[in-house]
Amino acid sequence: MAEPPRLIRHTDNRVLELATTLLDVVIAERSTYPGNRAIIRRHIQAPIAASLDHPNAGLLYRSGNCARIEGVIDCLLEPRRGAAVTAALDAMDERYAAQRAQAGGEAEHNAAERAERRRLLSALRTIVLVGYVEDLEHAVAMILDKAAEARRAFVRRLRERRAQRDAQNGAAALVEDAPNDASTAPPNVVPLRLRRKERDADAA
Repeated sequence: MAEPPRLIRHTDNRVLELATTLLDVVIAERSTYPGNRAIIRRHIQAPIAASLDHPNAGLLYRSGNCARIEGVIDCLLEPRRGAAVTAALDAMDERYAAQRAQAGGEAEHNAAERAERRRLLSALRTIVLVGYVEDLEHAVAMILDKAAEARRAFVRRLRERRAQRDAQNGAAALVEDAPNDASTAPPNVVPLRLRRKERDADAA
């Protein structure tokens, strides 16, 4: 696994609690040119999501674990952040404010504004919804509490590196990845907070 998981609810099935992360994959592609025996290997990071109820989900929580997975292609709405999104929202607000200042059509503009704001704040992301997990190379499972702590530490390191880079460039630091922050997620992607009974079950 490339990074600790982020905990969310499924876009359509709100009962389904998921842990999302990135899986490092090496793809070997053989040349299609006749007689060419070249094999080209490409490294990619595939977004995956596993239900918290999956018996082997803990194998996907620890960065560096190797696992074999099987699943199906699915889509999730995920939050979009950053300077480009903020600039687009500001431009949209100015445009709709000018339109509202004109006579008529205010309700229609409001509906269009809400729809455009949702498109700017969230985007569909194709993922692999994991249904089977098998450990490889003696992968060690991690409990959910420890995974949440690892995610917070991971995000802190991202913030520190971004702040250092922005300071070197003379720009203000911008945070684009907030750990389990319900205030920054779009309406259909609800970051999870661990309940006491879940923590007790994980520690058992």
